[in-house]
Parts: sequence; C-alpha cells; structure tokens
Amino acid sequence: MVLKTLNTDIQIDAAPQMHKFTLAPFISGKVAALVEMDALPLPADVVDIAVLHHILDFSDYPHEALKESARVVQASGQLVIVGFNPWSLFGLWRLVGRYFLSNPIWSCRCLSVGRITDWLRFVGLEPEKVTYGAFRPPIQTAGVLRRMGFVDRFMARCHLPFGNYYVLTARKIRLRPIRGRQEWLAKAMKPVKLAPGAQFEKKGKR
Repeated sequence: MVLKTLNTDIQIDAAPQMHKFTLAPFISGKVAALVEMDALPLPADVVDIAVLHHILDFSDYPHEALKESARVVQASGQLVIVGFNPWSLFGLWRLVGRYFLSNPIWSCRCLSVGRITDWLRFVGLEPEKVTYGAFRPPIQTAGVLRRMGFVDRFMARCHLPFGNYYVLTARKIRLRPIRGRQEWLAKAMKPVKLAPGAQFEKKGKR
C-alpha cells in the first residue's frame, strides 16, 4: 500500500505497489479523502511508503503531521519528504517575498533538512538519503531560466546542498512486536523453585 499525502501532485505511478491513494487537506487532483494532516484517519503500521509533498512547509502543525505520518508507516517502511530548502535562492527570496508578494508560496515555513532530520529520529525514523534540486533563481522568465541551465547541472554534479527544494527519504526502524505466545520466553523468565529442604553449600577453603 502506498499513501500519498500531498499539497500538490507528485507522480509515483511507477512504484511496484498495487494500491495507491492520496490524502490532502483540500481538493487537488485525484484525492481519495480530505483530511487533517495532523490526524490521519488510518490505523497504525498500514502504509509501505508515505510521500509528504510540501505538507510540512504549509501545515499549521508540522511536527504533529510528521508524527501522524510516521505512525501509519509500517516497520521498515519509508517516508519521503519534499520541502523547500531555506539555504537556497528560494529561501533568500522568501525573506522578502513573504512581506511584499501576495503569492501564498512565499508564506511557507521552509524547514531545514537538519531540523527535519532531528524530528524524524524523534518519531522512530532513520534518514537515509537527501537529494537537492532546482538551483536556479525562483523566477518565471523562461528565457533566463534556459540560459542558466548550466547552474543546475554544475551544482548537481557537485552535490551541494543549496537546491531550492530537497527530497529526504527516511526508513522506519521501530521493530514490530512479537506476535503469539512465546513458550520458550515464558519458561526462560519463570523463576526457579527449590525443593523443600534444599540448601546451598558455602564454598570455602578446606
């Protein structure tokens, strides 16, 4: 089972899992249900892969949303987080855009990879890989973006953490509880009873 919890659409149709569905706080594309991201209507440990596409950037309660996503991911499952990088040209332009521009994208939280990594370990997930992308300035002039294509190629080859967005992959490391009765464990933990009149011989020098 694959869960997609998204603010905008992201394509994972090539994944080998059979069942995929999308949950979102508002109608966006093929949404299976409208939900609050900090209170998912799912039982624990039922999802193989959960993709949070800018959910933490725009959620009113990002830490609770992350905890809920970690809860529904099963043991050894994966959580993929897509977010805006504050240490980028987008992050710098956001400092001005949030006060002077009306586009809601500039009001995002822009949480750093370091902070998200700390949160992930707190909820029982281990970060595995971080990929950065879109190193060019966040402008809409197509001609300028084409001429600056070399910036993306150069920065990607150098693996520098200054992309406008990041994709962080983490794996749930909490083990599932042992199911069923474990007779050998019960016997091993059962206290030993001494026979009536049994005494321990004190060892000493003869």
